[in-house]
Amino acid sequence: MEKIVVSRDSDINDLDPQNFKSDAGYEAIENLYNGLFDLEVRPGPGETWRATSQDVVGEVIEDYELSEDGTTLTLYLRRGV
Repeated sequence: MEKIVVSRDSDINDLDPQNFKSDAGYEAIENLYNGLFDLEVRPGPGETWRATSQDVVGEVIEDYELSEDGTTLTLYLRRGV
């Protein structure tokens, strides 16, 4: 069994991605779970960061298609997921 040690100045209230309510919980979940999509952000004007719809990348999915009418999203999962 692997052991993960996390040091924070506040408590991780929950490791359920639907129930966390603390910054520490968010950081732990972000590092433990993959989502369907992620955004590849880049520096914007000033000290901001930005992402557009062109910056969507798959984490658990390897590809996706949006129908021409915009009503159907088809996701293609990576093998083994």
